[in-house]
Parts: sequence; structure tokens; C-alpha cells
Amino acid sequence: STSLWACLLAQAASYTVLLPLYLIMANYSVVTDVIPDRTLSFVPHDLNVRVYYVSAGDGDVYSARLDGTDRRHEFHLPALAPDKRIYGAPGEGGDCWYLCLAGRGSQAWESGVIGKMPGPTAVPRDCSTPEEIHEHGGNWFIVRQLPAHEEQTWQVHVTPGAVGTLSATYGSERISLRFETTYDLWRFRYPTIVGDDLAVAELSVGSASGGGQIVVISLGERRIGVVARGWSPVVVSPDPALDDPTVAPVE
Repeated sequence: STSLWACLLAQAASYTVLLPLYLIMANYSVVTDVIPDRTLSFVPHDLNVRVYYVSAGDGDVYSARLDGTDRRHEFHLPALAPDKRIYGAPGEGGDCWYLCLAGRGSQAWESGVIGKMPGPTAVPRDCSTPEEIHEHGGNWFIVRQLPAHEEQTWQVHVTPGAVGTLSATYGSERISLRFETTYDLWRFRYPTIVGDDLAVAELSVGSASGGGQIVVISLGERRIGVVARGWSPVVVSPDPALDDPTVAPVE
């Protein structure tokens, strides 16, 4: 529709300038050097990976390739509080994958299936059963990885609490990232290791999600760029063998 295209165009226009503006123009400190790259040229063009996220624009779920192209509206969500989260989890038998919604209710965590995913999603590291994935899927400081259960070249860690520093080590090489502006400390959340060199994360202000950016980082090249404005990234590897990921919105 016309309104959807207008929304996408408005978001796309802001993605290309938002993070470089904060990193270059603001009073910030970076624990180690990293180069903002608004072109995302460090992301391989043939990488068959997408990131799903809750849009900062309208609160719906969108997806995009890691180089920021092919942005799509995926699922409509009901009105969300800023701390609502999405995560991926396997279905019964592991032959299909679902996007799930986790949010803080008045008494306990409530979750529900949003819809089918087009392939395996990144899952929290060291979680091997659907029960463990559902239990930890909404935790923002737990590292996820894709493909799951494979030995990773880089070891990534996000500091829980107020700091939200992203650290990565590979042998004797170490990267530690934290962005601090004059007014706020930007925190890394939902870190996901993709393959051997890339990491996807949310970079947000304050203690709650809702006003962040989805960023991709080349750990080897020490480059960072914005994929989208939003929060709670879920990384997926589309599988052509899985037909028609049908929409099943949460009521």
C-alpha cells in the first residue's frame, strides 16, 4: 500500500544517517577503535541471512538483509510496551521455526507465537532444547549464534546491567565497544554471532528497549553500520525447503 511504502522510505532515509551522526558528531567515547560504515560494504553480498526486528517506527515486525537491503514488513503486532521482545524458537521435532513474542506481564512473562519463520533462527548459546530456548529467548544479554551449536571463531560477551559493553576475543585479539554521548550511554543488547566474523546487536539508549538501532559489526575489520531502527533483533537463515512462512498474528 501507499502508506506502507511511505513508512519504508521514511525509515530508509533515517537509517543511513542516524548511527554515523551519533558516532561522529556527538561527544562519545569508544573503548577501542571501530569505523562507522554507513554503506555496510563489509557484509558479504551473497550472505543468505536476514534479521527480524521490532520497528521503532510503528511497532510491527520487519526484516532486512544484513546489508540493509530488501526490507520487508513481516508481521503486525498489537500495541507493545517498550520492553517487549521477540525471539526465534524451533517447533516440535525441530522441522520448523517460529517467531515468538515475550513481554513482561503484570505477574509473569507471557509469550505467544507470532508466525512461522523461513528457516532456522539464531538461538541462545548453550541452549539445546525448545524449553531452554523459550526460557532464555527474551534475555537481552545472552549471546546467540547462527548456525547454532557450532564452534565460533570469536567469543562475544555483553556486560549485563547499566554498562552494556560488547566485548569480543579471538586468540590474543580483543575488541571492547561502548558508545557514550553527552546525554546517554548507548548499550548493546541481543548479541548474535553470525558465521566467523560478523555480529548483530541492538544498540539502544537507557535501560529499556524501544528507541534503538539494529547494527552489524565486522569483528575482523572493526567496522559497524546500521541495518535498521528498532529493537530485539532475531537473525535467521532462510531455507528454501521451508514453504510459505504464513502469518499468524498474535491476538
